[in-house]
Amino acid sequence: MSGLQTFRSRLGRLKTRRALTRWQTAIARSLVLVVIGLFALLLIDYVLRLEVVPRLFAIMVIVGTVAWWAVRRILPDISKQESVIDIALQLERTHGVDSDLVAALQFDAAAERGVAADSFAATCEPTALAAGSGTLCRKSGTPARQKTAKSGHPTFKNRKLYHYLAAGSGDWRGPAANAVGSSAAPPMTTSLGSATLQRAVIERTAKIAETLDLRSAVPKTDVRRATWLAVIAVVSVSAFCLSFPGHANAFWNRLWLGTVSYPTRTIIHEVAVNGRPDAARVVEGESVEIVVKCSGVTPIDGKVMLRGVETGDSTSVTLQRLDESNDGVVYAADGPPLNEPIELMIQVGDAKTSPRRIAIIRRPLVELTIEAVAPAYMQRDSIRQHEHYIQVMEGSNVNLSLRCTNGKRLAEVRFEPISEGDEPAPPNPIVFTPTDAARTSWHLDTATSALTRIAKDFQFRITVVDEDGLATYHPIEGAVRVKRDRGPTATIATQLHAILPSARPTVAIHAEDDFGIGAIALHARRAEMRDPGAEEEKSVSIRIPVEDTGQAWRDRVVHGEQLLDLSPLRLVEHDKLLVWLEVIDYRGEWSGVSAVSEPITLDVVDERGVLDAILRSDADAEQILTDVIERELGLKGDR
Repeated sequence: MSGLQTFRSRLGRLKTRRALTRWQTAIARSLVLVVIGLFALLLIDYVLRLEVVPRLFAIMVIVGTVAWWAVRRILPDISKQESVIDIALQLERTHGVDSDLVAALQFDAAAERGVAADSFAATCEPTALAAGSGTLCRKSGTPARQKTAKSGHPTFKNRKLYHYLAAGSGDWRGPAANAVGSSAAPPMTTSLGSATLQRAVIERTAKIAETLDLRSAVPKTDVRRATWLAVIAVVSVSAFCLSFPGHANAFWNRLWLGTVSYPTRTIIHEVAVNGRPDAARVVEGESVEIVVKCSGVTPIDGKVMLRGVETGDSTSVTLQRLDESNDGVVYAADGPPLNEPIELMIQVGDAKTSPRRIAIIRRPLVELTIEAVAPAYMQRDSIRQHEHYIQVMEGSNVNLSLRCTNGKRLAEVRFEPISEGDEPAPPNPIVFTPTDAARTSWHLDTATSALTRIAKDFQFRITVVDEDGLATYHPIEGAVRVKRDRGPTATIATQLHAILPSARPTVAIHAEDDFGIGAIALHARRAEMRDPGAEEEKSVSIRIPVEDTGQAWRDRVVHGEQLLDLSPLRLVEHDKLLVWLEVIDYRGEWSGVSAVSEPITLDVVDERGVLDAILRSDADAEQILTDVIERELGLKGDR
């Protein structure tokens, strides 16, 4: 057994101890680094009271920083691989040994494998014999130092060894060193006496190795410092947890993205919104009432911060101190009316709650549609609009429908006419019926609502109740105004007001209505017999036929001349006859409205009376014509 085997075993144990020391140092440093990161995160979170998202970002930054530092400063130490040769070099540097430990170890390793000195020298780079070598021999794989001087010769720490080797051949490379194109080192001759030299180097190094203190190669200072820092870090964490258990528990919860708050001097026990301590809901448009119960250090007032979820608008109200008891102090505040969901956060003293969502119970938003269907004889299109006020033609049918526009299910929709003045109170409200399974669209039955053949104006009110029992902000009120179907107009005229007893005079008639003429009749009777109770033979009526187009409408204007047969009246001289025109408009299946013209008077005379009437008529016509001509020529003023 070689004398260096014991030294080699000691170097192996030193290698293991150095690796364990590096791992111990790395673990201690990692522990210190983690504790520093946790305390930094605790400080940031405690000062800023971070919400979940900012807290997650801070955790990621701290973890990234710790990982970056560990990769740069800790990972290289534990990933470092040392060989026995590396440790030997370390011993040479630390102890200043004037010996070739590396060369001796290589000689000893070659001897153990049974390799001759000349063969070993021939297959390895000559620099493998140089002390302090850090490269590997091409064959043995052991580190070999390739330190070469400017002259091209390897440099040895032991100059005697070098000169001894060089004395045998005169050139350490051998005779073929200058061969052109030679890439392989020529074998060394056996006349070098290398075996004797190797034994001498090994024996000399073995004696020196017995005096070396290998424990000095263990980095005790670094591991001792790192261990003490780790102990201080662990003690600091333990002291913090024992001194501030509430803060430690809260930090641990918040580290896992919990919502627990840090302990404060003021303790908020309960928060009630509109009398509800649980998840509160507020009806849209109603104000919010907040009651807070606190204990500990209680200030004069507190603050409630409100932020709209949809718009982002924010406001704050002051919590006023109301009552104090053994259980604590009660604060209260009245917030503004809410039209959107809000996040509510309360601060009393140094205590602050996490944001709390206040939901909004939406009131139903509805759209009313009024459709008016005019009678067919009017030839009008249906009117459909979303207003609450509408003007319809007389006789129209009114259809009411309603739709909830914000998606709420409606429980009931009621229609109620509004009485005016001395009118009797309306009957029970009429109920709409749903038209879809979601109960968002409703319709009022026209037949049951008596909204057919509207003949007069009326006002109405619609009440909507949703599934939450909420109504609209205000009842829906509207009105229906009726545009009247005007009655017909009738006129009658004649050129001659004197007739013979047996005459059959001709009269001009004109009838007009805005939607059509239904019937026309001429009536004639003696003047003294015009009362309603006159005998039938004392009056005569002539019905004038009106053309039936076969459609839902009639002609709107009828004019022409009509011959009067007055023989049934048995007229005699000096009778006076009244003649008038009666017109009834057309209103489809309804009864028409009658209108009577102004009557004309006919005098029953003899032939001379008729001639005088004709002459008077001609004279009047001549005078009218003369007046017109003079007025046009401007001659009337010169006469």
